[in-house]
This record gives sequence, C-alpha cells and structure tokens, in this order.
Amino acid sequence: ARVAASRLLTSRVDQETVLRGYAIKRDQAFLEPYRLGLAKEGAVRADLARFIGPDDPGHLDLLTVDAAITAWREEYASLRLQDVLNGSATTTIEFGRELFNRVRETNAVLDKQLAREARPAQREADHDRRRVIWVLTAMGLAVAAPRMGLPRPLRRGGRPGQGAGGPA
Repeated sequence: ARVAASRLLTSRVDQETVLRGYAIKRDQAFLEPYRLGLAKEGAVRADLARFIGPDDPGHLDLLTVDAAITAWREEYASLRLQDVLNGSATTTIEFGRELFNRVRETNAVLDKQLAREARPAQREADHDRRRVIWVLTAMGLAVAAPRMGLPRPLRRGGRPGQGAGGPA
C-alpha cells in the first residue's frame, strides 16, 4: 500500500510539474504528459483502493488526499489550463503550489498511517526470517558435520554385528 501511495503522489507531482511548464511555456506539448499523468493516477488510485478498504484506518487519510487533489484540480489546474488557452493569467503558479503542498501534506499523513499499519506485519516477517535462517543454518551444519569429520548421531541398528553404540 505504501508503494502504491508513493506512486500516486509521484503521478500527481508529475501532473503539477507539467502543468507549471505548460503555463510558463504555453506549449501544447506539455498537455500530453499531463493527460498521461491523469490516466496513471487513475490506475494507481484503483490499486490503492484494493489495499485500503473502507474499514481500514488509512481510509480517511486516503479520502483526505483525494479531497486535496480535487481542490488543486478544481481551484487551480482546470482554471490554469483555461487561463493559458484564453491568454489570461488570473491564477498564479504560487497559488497552485500552495494548493499542491496540501496534496503533499495529506499524502505524508497517509504514508505515516500506512507505516503504522505495516509495523506489526514487518515484525512478524522479521521473526519468520530469523526462524528460516536458523533452520537453514541447522540444516547446513547437519549436512556439513559428517564431511568435516564430526561424529554422526547414533543410529539404531547400524550394520550387521553393530548395536546402537557401534561395533560389538
């Protein structure tokens, strides 16, 4: 979930960067990466929705991030696109930056919540990893011990004429 949240922010930062470039240069070439960013955002947001369900603690934080990006898009991005197309500049890049900083802030809150949720799973994975390393080490020693001339454990039966303790 944290990786998806990071990818979501990255797609949104890309959109913001491209939009600023478009506003400064007034070059239509900047609009294609903006549109691609919107599509990427939609796909990543759908992935994130699979990780964070309505009952998860991070759900409210995710909705807050969505609200921040909606505010940026409605109060700045769409107006900025119109301003450039109309040749006016009623919305400033600084205003857009302030709105987008809110997107970054809400995304940071979401990331902290996801990190809190991930800690118990991380501790369990660390415990399991240590257990696997211990078992593999024990298996390696069991295989290597006879080759290094260390005594083998006693076997029942053994060869004819041998008891459990060795030759008769």
